[in-house]
Amino acid sequence: MNANDEHMIFEELELFGGYLRYPNEAGFVEVISHMDMEICLEQHPNWDAIRHQPPVLVYDCPSFASQTDLMDYFCSQAQNQHEQDHICTALDGREKLQQDHQTRDYRLVLYSAEDPTKPIAFTSFDLVLSEDVEQSEVDADVNLITLQCDFLYAYVSPEYRNMGIGGILGLSMGTLFWQQIHHVWMQIKDSETALVPLISSEKFTRGGSEIIKTVLREIKMFSDAQKSPGRINHLRLPRIVTL
Repeated sequence: MNANDEHMIFEELELFGGYLRYPNEAGFVEVISHMDMEICLEQHPNWDAIRHQPPVLVYDCPSFASQTDLMDYFCSQAQNQHEQDHICTALDGREKLQQDHQTRDYRLVLYSAEDPTKPIAFTSFDLVLSEDVEQSEVDADVNLITLQCDFLYAYVSPEYRNMGIGGILGLSMGTLFWQQIHHVWMQIKDSETALVPLISSEKFTRGGSEIIKTVLREIKMFSDAQKSPGRINHLRLPRIVTL
């Protein structure tokens, strides 16, 4: 495969715009059940209380909640102007996100099944495919590309803090990131191309480190299940980049 072929493959790569289980229902992504909570939260110090909580509903840019309403709601709970600024920046442009086939922006909003009209948390992150990656001698004959997850911000309503909601945000992020990783992996698995997942953040906000840990755990768990001998390692270990 020559350089032109490699470049042509990258130009043809794409992320998918929907969701794996629920294609197009008001932005509905998934339900986090008690079984899901147990997977990521069983070691949480408040697990005895968490296990009795109702399931959590996850939406991406829910069509029934406007950007203004979400910003006003979460900003009303902010402890200071600095926190308000982060909330507004993370949710700004939610209704006008520019998507293309190599970029996917997520604005996940969580609701409790007990009251599916009141948001309890949100997280913002972007996924971007890129071929701008430094080659090492080991990878001299491999065309490396990256799928970068830019973790922007996460916020949990005060009454739901210390209840594992950050872990649930990380679980949803990790699941969606893995779906996109697998989607790209399926497009390159017969080529001389390898994919490097990256997670980047300017700084980890409150609970951000735990979210990143959960994302990495989800990717590693699913990636291990996809390994098969006798082929190019098309999927490399994920890396964290702190800007």
